[in-house]
Amino acid sequence: MLTLSAGCGGDKGPTKPALRNNRLIVAFYNTPPLGNPWVYQVWAFKSGWQPGLVFRLSADVPTHLLDTLGQVFPGDTLTFSNLDLTTCDSLRVTLRTKGSGIDTGLVVLIAPIEKNKTSPQLVSVLKGKVGARDLYFVYTTPTDADTSHDNELSGIWFANPPDLTSPGLDSLPSLPSGWIFEGWAKHGSVLLSMGKFGARSGPDLAKNYYSGTGPAFPGEDFLINAPAGITFPFQFSEGDTVMVSLEPEDDFDLTQPFIRWFAHRVPLQSSALWPLQRYSLNPVQEDKWPIANAFIR
Repeated sequence: MLTLSAGCGGDKGPTKPALRNNRLIVAFYNTPPLGNPWVYQVWAFKSGWQPGLVFRLSADVPTHLLDTLGQVFPGDTLTFSNLDLTTCDSLRVTLRTKGSGIDTGLVVLIAPIEKNKTSPQLVSVLKGKVGARDLYFVYTTPTDADTSHDNELSGIWFANPPDLTSPGLDSLPSLPSGWIFEGWAKHGSVLLSMGKFGARSGPDLAKNYYSGTGPAFPGEDFLINAPAGITFPFQFSEGDTVMVSLEPEDDFDLTQPFIRWFAHRVPLQSSALWPLQRYSLNPVQEDKWPIANAFIR
């Protein structure tokens, strides 16, 4: 026997009630726009993580959300097709590889959704887990045969003086899976990666970008193999910066740090720098870390 159902909506059949609270207006701050092949993805937790849209941040207007074709999402709004977000427990933003359909599982930002509140703030999953530490570096160039010390301010090594046989990053914390450290040197307007590293001892993974074989610690001598437009050797001076950042393990962007974690800036009108003198790295304020203000509507 055939049973017919009647409902509102005329010949189009029953009309489903409009889904409420499924749009997420998000403003990101201090969050890298990402280069190929990386994109972000938003998720909501309701009996498991439910995937939302894939997006990028505009390099020109960092608060604009772009689809994978580079078009701005209207109103910088990410829409969930089948979820009332106010019934969910959490939001998160992860990294994934564009076009692969593979999510890395690497959580960049996360926030709980509190009942009766529609404005969660997403913060770094590492916030509060990598606090102040005693981290040191020295200026020296141990990879060349020059014994005159004329170029000793052309290299940076995360090791302790005078013999460079003990780690300068002895207080490194353990990181969650998928994250790694990276050393950086900023000379004038030039920002150079010194390579990624996951342990306080052992060389970095840079395979000696700009120098020969050095001590068994992260660092570089800026003596050879200068990138285009840069002249080596240069000497570090007032206003220059040494940094350690937090990076996704599989991020191969050598142009910018992901999360600037610790830094040492040579002060203006400073006294002369001294080779093999130990210098401290200071924590970067967490208000400079990635963050996102979200509003559910």
